[in-house]
Amino acid sequence: MPLGVLPDGSHVVTGGLLVENKVLLTRDVDDTPRIEVVGFETVRRTVGVESPRT
Repeated sequence: MPLGVLPDGSHVVTGGLLVENKVLLTRDVDDTPRIEVVGFETVRRTVGVESPRT
């Protein structure tokens, strides 16, 4: 999802279905990057796929 930075330092979506929605970029307490589309959804970034335990 492409993001733009406004003059006040805030972020907005610049393409796709959510154009012009404000976005907050933060980190969770465990330092995981977090993207919140204000009024819509919060997403936690994960890396890779966990292997099933045997």
